[in-house]
Amino acid sequence: MATPTPVALRAASFLGTIGVNTHISWQDSGSAYANQANIKSALGYLGIEHVRDGVPYEGWTLPFYQELAASGIKFGLITSSTEFNKNGDFSADLARMEALAKSNPGSVAAIEGLNEINTWTVDYKGQNTGSNLAIGAEVQALLYKQADTYAALKDIPVLNLTVGGLTGQQASVMGSMDAVSDYGTWHVYFGNGAQPGANFASGVAAAKLLNPSDPVQITEANYYTAVDAMEWGGGGVTEAVQAKLDLNLLMDAAKAGVARTYLYELFDNGLNPTTTVEGSLG
Repeated sequence: MATPTPVALRAASFLGTIGVNTHISWQDSGSAYANQANIKSALGYLGIEHVRDGVPYEGWTLPFYQELAASGIKFGLITSSTEFNKNGDFSADLARMEALAKSNPGSVAAIEGLNEINTWTVDYKGQNTGSNLAIGAEVQALLYKQADTYAALKDIPVLNLTVGGLTGQQASVMGSMDAVSDYGTWHVYFGNGAQPGANFASGVAAAKLLNPSDPVQITEANYYTAVDAMEWGGGGVTEAVQAKLDLNLLMDAAKAGVARTYLYELFDNGLNPTTTVEGSLG
């Protein structure tokens, strides 16, 4: 059997495929994100320029987003189910994104559809995405149409919405999303220290069921370090193993053609990092 020919990728290009999730709005005293200086320092240490987070809020988190943007950070901004349910559309989120895009041109790298809409559900036309996932396609179509009406946002790519804990086949009830998004998306997590290649191939394939003609971004991925936590079907790994497998993860993703992979997340989020999956992904 012939040995596959390696495909070369410039180091700078590879670094451009890497992002990290943050929760800048989590400013309560128990959150690692309450210290903005630590966020900025950690991003500088990592050398990662792409951050995925919710939209900035005027009079609250916007000044810090602007500070990070001035230092070279580019944001993938996720729309909010809370705001959608409050307003019935994406106008509030898009206005806040536009404020950042205008004050710091080039800082908004992507507009992302709703996060895990089967879990963080929204109501639309008398139906709910938790009980009828298919209407997610109409919700995403509304975002795609509305984003195009904002002068500072119309040329920014729109990422598809995401689902949580579903198979690609289950999500495919929404049909093709090529016409209402510029990138497919998926979330890929790992238990039991499994090597990332097979899971990434599965995640990309699932994203392609929804966006067969579009490139893919994996907007959440990581190994958790709560070694004995079994709520996701398998135990975690030590921090040393996490560090090694995350390098494999990022390289496997780039090799698979994933345009950007966002590690979840920058810091352990304040939940118990030794006993909970959600608290040990930083």
